[in-house]
Amino acid sequence: MSAQFAAPLTRAVRLALASLALAAGLALPISNAQDTSALDPCDPKLARPAKDPLGYERRGERCEGLYLQDVAGSAGLLIASLTEPVNPFDFSPGQRVRVEWSAAGTPPLRLRAVALRSRLYYRMDAQRPAGATMFEWPTDILASLKMRVQELGLVGWIEQRVGERTEEVYVPLRVGKGQVTRTGRYVVVIVPGTELSELYLTLAEMGRDGRDASVLKQDEALRYGFYPAERSIRIPLPPLDRAAVYRLQLGATLSRGGSATKTVHFYHAGK
Repeated sequence: MSAQFAAPLTRAVRLALASLALAAGLALPISNAQDTSALDPCDPKLARPAKDPLGYERRGERCEGLYLQDVAGSAGLLIASLTEPVNPFDFSPGQRVRVEWSAAGTPPLRLRAVALRSRLYYRMDAQRPAGATMFEWPTDILASLKMRVQELGLVGWIEQRVGERTEEVYVPLRVGKGQVTRTGRYVVVIVPGTELSELYLTLAEMGRDGRDASVLKQDEALRYGFYPAERSIRIPLPPLDRAAVYRLQLGATLSRGGSATKTVHFYHAGK
């Protein structure tokens, strides 16, 4: 068979195999032939302060720095961080922080860091290619801002098939200096845009059909007592057994009346 006809046949076979897998209810990672590390990771929607050396801009493989506050604000629930427990440390110039994750298949991964310190409008964005499981992050900007790791929210996510839908699936991160120990325990940090009166947690393991296979927590009130606007709320998650995609739903009643919800999926690699 000539090379002229070999490529179309290969694509047809791949499409047929993908259709059979979806019919069987398998959760397939989304492939992407383009190496995301070659793309510009900067968010063009962020307004940058003029002539500020710490302003948000491209810095090697990442975009990082200060941006101007969005005056419109948000009344929703921001998932600011999903990591394994992190030992406290400060950031020093000339050093690197190691960020690791357990790959869920081979899709490219996006990383985002935000400041949890009140009125500090800082962000870092990076993209890692398919198959990567580690990112070494220079700390010069963080050191200039005199930040501690406790003041930083960090998330990573991929695009993956969950049942019949493509979802953004968070991949819990491990953060530290030097060697990072895997614990398999997770802490979620959320930031509400307005004051809450109560926050409720639902956690469920997802089946291959994209539906809840088992529910670990159902509308469980945190009972923290005080949930001020734009202040981080740390929520330790219970231990997880099986490797799977999990659904995390946060429901909040607002102090001023009304409610807000936020649902995310995340991947647990197992023990």
